[in-house]
Amino acid sequence: MDEAPVTVVIPYFDASGTIGRALDSVGAQTRPPAEVVVVDDGSSAPERRALRSILLTHRRVRLLELPGNGGPSVARNAGWDAATQPFVAFLDADDSWHPCKLERQLTVFAAQPEAALVAHGGTVAPDGEAPGAVPAPLLQHPRVRRVRTRDLLLRNQFGTPAVMVRRDVAARFDPTLRYAEDRDLWLRLLVADAPVLLADEALAVYHKPLYGAGGLSGRLWAMERGELTVYRRLRARGDLSAVLFVVATTVSVVKFVRRLVVVAVRRLRGPR
Repeated sequence: MDEAPVTVVIPYFDASGTIGRALDSVGAQTRPPAEVVVVDDGSSAPERRALRSILLTHRRVRLLELPGNGGPSVARNAGWDAATQPFVAFLDADDSWHPCKLERQLTVFAAQPEAALVAHGGTVAPDGEAPGAVPAPLLQHPRVRRVRTRDLLLRNQFGTPAVMVRRDVAARFDPTLRYAEDRDLWLRLLVADAPVLLADEALAVYHKPLYGAGGLSGRLWAMERGELTVYRRLRARGDLSAVLFVVATTVSVVKFVRRLVVVAVRRLRGPR
């Protein structure tokens, strides 16, 4: 089978219950990656042992063990820096991919070699489970468009598991951010005029709510604070106009309030 010239980077922190599913989705690719790097971001001793046991059943997976928990930026950067392939794709340990994900993204890169980053859409699995044994049908001619800075400011159009980037891109995830670190990197690429492309097909599956998992309003606030910090930094560097900064922060706060309402309604309804 034709290998994809891709390094898959999977950060891992106490995720032994889900990483097997993530690795299975990598192994099921129509073009399997040439390299898979799992980065253990300072997991507990029992979780480290569980991870090593799981990796025994998955071939050609390289394990990097970090001395402590540095957060997703540090883990992803470590895997990125260790990558040997010309392209890097990111997958969270609790999410999964469509079998054609790597093949389809490489097709976009081949057609548009100027691209620094290619992303796609995704779906949220109901109740944390996969949407079904049969993959969603692929589009015969998916539309691929260039993402603009203002588009991403108004709506987070793709998550980290939907991204493939050229290994030689100089920018990295900001290690000082534990929330909105992915959005920060995408925006920095955009304001630097790096070509960021988005294909309109769902090739990632998110096995957790996109926000408010478990109804933790404190975590929601941390996410919101991280996003506002990203916008403030961009503005301070002169990468955002005053108008865009005001619009982006206003939209962000409105969405935050809406999320709080959604979580409150979930609590009132209780488990189904």
